[in-house]
Amino acid sequence: MIGIYMQTKMSVEQYQEINARVLDAQLDITGLVMHCAFGESGSVALFDVWESKAAFEAFAAHLGPIFAALGVEPVAPDFVEMIDYQAAPLHP
Repeated sequence: MIGIYMQTKMSVEQYQEINARVLDAQLDITGLVMHCAFGESGSVALFDVWESKAAFEAFAAHLGPIFAALGVEPVAPDFVEMIDYQAAPLHP
């Protein structure tokens, strides 16, 4: 598994629109284990866990036109090999 961190320059509104367009396009997210977005330094930062770098790159190839349409500058992700990933158990 691979962790992917991106400190973007997009606003929360741009992130929400990108997310809506990704969902509407029903892009293939095979290999996505976890996705989270959070505010950092006045913009949105992203952290994902993917089964492989190749799975992420296959998905990311579809993001360019969506980013361009919204005027969002793409950023190079930081890749980190995952040592461990455990989902928290759900409480009844």
